[in-house]
Amino acid sequence: MRSLLGFLLAFSSAAAEAAALVSVPAPSLPAFPATALEPNKGQANSSILFLTRGSEASIAVTPQSILYSPLGATLSLVASNSNPTVSFSNPLPGLVNVYTGANPQNWVTGIPRYGTVNLTAVFPGIDAQYTTGTNGTLTLNLLFAAGVNPNTVQFQLAGSPYPLTVGSGGSLTAQFGREGPLLDYPAPVAIQGSGSGQVSPEVRFLIQSTTSFGLVTSGWNPAQPIEISIQVSAGISLSPPSSVNLSASDAAGDTFLAASFADAARKPAPLPGITGVGCADQISPTPCSDVAIGGFSPAGVLNFITYLAGEYNDTPGFVGVVPSGSVVAAGNTDSADFPVTSAAFQTVYAGPAPTSSSLAGGDLFAAILDPASGQLQSSTFLGGPNGAAFGTAALG
Repeated sequence: MRSLLGFLLAFSSAAAEAAALVSVPAPSLPAFPATALEPNKGQANSSILFLTRGSEASIAVTPQSILYSPLGATLSLVASNSNPTVSFSNPLPGLVNVYTGANPQNWVTGIPRYGTVNLTAVFPGIDAQYTTGTNGTLTLNLLFAAGVNPNTVQFQLAGSPYPLTVGSGGSLTAQFGREGPLLDYPAPVAIQGSGSGQVSPEVRFLIQSTTSFGLVTSGWNPAQPIEISIQVSAGISLSPPSSVNLSASDAAGDTFLAASFADAARKPAPLPGITGVGCADQISPTPCSDVAIGGFSPAGVLNFITYLAGEYNDTPGFVGVVPSGSVVAAGNTDSADFPVTSAAFQTVYAGPAPTSSSLAGGDLFAAILDPASGQLQSSTFLGGPNGAAFGTAALG
């Protein structure tokens, strides 16, 4: 771990040299990649299989449920297998480092990224597969063996105070909050057969109660397997930030970006709801934000994404590279449990206490990352009750 003097010198040098960093023309900037599936390696509650998140929302998936943050919604496969066989495939570039909260025992590094997760035997004769799309979508594919009736599957959607509805186009909608947002699942799609013999049987949602629904499939051949796909992220965006204005590069041509991502649905209170939990409000659920720092090769390939996350809003305001090559990120935090290292210059949050209805932006943070792995080398609080104003002066 860096000494306190080393940390302060590095941060001071980064701030002083920010104007001298190599300029990266906007057209050549890499972009945070589309959503990926992040296996739970201890960074989440043990019931969670994997996480995925974007700039506006996040999802956590258990063997039986899909958890939406910040909606406070849970989509469950009723009476499904609580212990299916799970495998990840379609590996994607880059590793993930997750520094959540003040306890280093909860920090996890080197997490791989995937595009597909397979769950075997979620029901007898039924497998499940989750896939991501380049447009920030998460799709649940249900794979039915020959002879298994797809109309037996039942879903429960908890967390919405309003009844489920099915529109004229076949989409199923749940509303959250008095003014939205919505979970709006497009009509499901069925495929049977292969090659020139492939057909698309008719399938639609069937509301069974105010919180439950199933499928009605017709025109299918019971002698053949059938696959039914449901876009389960519809109505929320798992896309990365559309534009990033915090960037720096080193002499080797590596690029580093900093941006805000939605708080992952995996904290002690993982599902901020519509009654003021976390960073939500009673009108429209709002996610807390985590700091994300991405490192990219000269060719624009992702090397790492590092998340720095406390209980409330954490927002980057600066990213730079010091002469030693280390990456420095700084910004504002409302989180008393923001991840700081033991030898930090300021180990305790000194800003005003945030509440569910008032997020103060009352302290600063500064962090140093390894430029190759993105792992945290040092981090500290900086400032006090007027931290936001101090940050503007110090970093602007």
